Amino acid sequence: MGNLNAFPTLTPTPVTSATPMSGSNTLTICPGEEVTFRASGVGGTPSYEFFLNGILDRVRGTSDVYTKTTLVADDFITAAIYTSVTGGCSETTERITIQTTPTPVIGFGKVGGGLTVCTGEVFTLQATSTLAGSTYRFKFGSEAYTAPNTSGLFTPTTIPAWNSRPAGVDRIDVQVSIAGGCTVTSSLTIIENKITVSPLTTPITTVCSGTRPPALRAPASTSSGTLTYRFERSPSPFAIWEQIGTVSNSAVYSPTTGIVTPTRFRIVTLSFLNGVACEAPSGFITIGVAVPTVGNLNAFPTLTPTPVTSATPMSGSNTLTICPGEEVTFRASGVGGTPSYEFFLNGILDRVRGTSDVYTKTTLVADDFITAAIYTSVTGGCSETTERITIQTTPTPVIGFGKVGGGLTVCTGEVFTLQATSTLAGSTYRFRFGSEAYTAPNTSGLFTPTTIPAWNSRPAGVDRIEVQVSIAGGCTVTAL
Repeated sequence: MGNLNAFPTLTPTPVTSATPMSGSNTLTICPGEEVTFRASGVGGTPSYEFFLNGILDRVRGTSDVYTKTTLVADDFITAAIYTSVTGGCSETTERITIQTTPTPVIGFGKVGGGLTVCTGEVFTLQATSTLAGSTYRFKFGSEAYTAPNTSGLFTPTTIPAWNSRPAGVDRIDVQVSIAGGCTVTSSLTIIENKITVSPLTTPITTVCSGTRPPALRAPASTSSGTLTYRFERSPSPFAIWEQIGTVSNSAVYSPTTGIVTPTRFRIVTLSFLNGVACEAPSGFITIGVAVPTVGNLNAFPTLTPTPVTSATPMSGSNTLTICPGEEVTFRASGVGGTPSYEFFLNGILDRVRGTSDVYTKTTLVADDFITAAIYTSVTGGCSETTERITIQTTPTPVIGFGKVGGGLTVCTGEVFTLQATSTLAGSTYRFRFGSEAYTAPNTSGLFTPTTIPAWNSRPAGVDRIEVQVSIAGGCTVTAL
């Protein structure tokens, strides 16, 4: 009698009908496992038939090999071995009976549920088996299976090849090995909510301090989800990002507030797919701030020779005391290049922008203040506003002037005296008539014209006499 040997794919030790396994001609295989049967034991030029459950399944031929992948529990295989290619006698081998290992139920999914993930998101898969003692191996694309583990957990993002995989490689297989070396394979496909972003642009990368940056824009992003956009900024020192504006479907944003320090801007693309919200920021652009040197404003009053400047205050403050109606010239300076200037009276533009750095006023009153905006160029450019110079005025005295004894009529050759008075203590007085020079100042306010030869020899009609009253600070008031 010939022999029938069985060679399962996953079980390396064959079973033979002549040498039973474990006391019987029974072979336990994995469900669907391929098994090769080989008949032998007859010399000459034999031929073979193979029977499945007693029914001819492989017709007579010279090949001693018979392969099956669809065997199930309780199937049995026998072989009829003939002594010649045709005709001749035959013997039937003992049967080999098939048993199969239990088929596990495999669970495979993402921890937390769903299969949609964001690009770069760390996620973990969980495989389970209804058979205790199962081990698990995972693979994706053309990568090799991982080493087996007993937890059934797999985090693809810990493998560099996953993060650099070609587009479309999103299927992950799990191979579950059960007792006896059998394996069952399951797979799933990860849906990546992948966003492709475009760089943010702006026409100007430097603005004046306090100025709003120009519009920020980016070409539309792409993804398989529903897209919206969020704009963000990070002022120097660039520690945090903060949202500006509202989330919308527009990739264009016009800032509504000025900046005073260098500021970074970026656009964040939001994609909503299968209930999963993902976001991808663009690279940032930095908008710098041009800060001109703060200029000076100098004041040159007519009667006060020492100027006052907003950069070097007079008497501890930027206050200039002038005589009522005194002419004051202001001069701005301190910015290089080809600057231009605006002058403001009480915060209101009073001298339009121009290249002249001089501004003159004769109508200043107490509590007026002057500032200048100094631009870095003739047109356009940035500007800085100087500190203010505030005006105060000396008090205006009430002047008395008349002839001692009263009246203004005198006889020819009569000696008479004039008396000038001021409501401000410390005033001094000077007198003149015609084209004569003013007399030396005195503090009495008395003047006797007839003691001056020029009065007695004056031309006819020269009868007007002036008094100039000087008050504190060099201011003067004239009376007739």
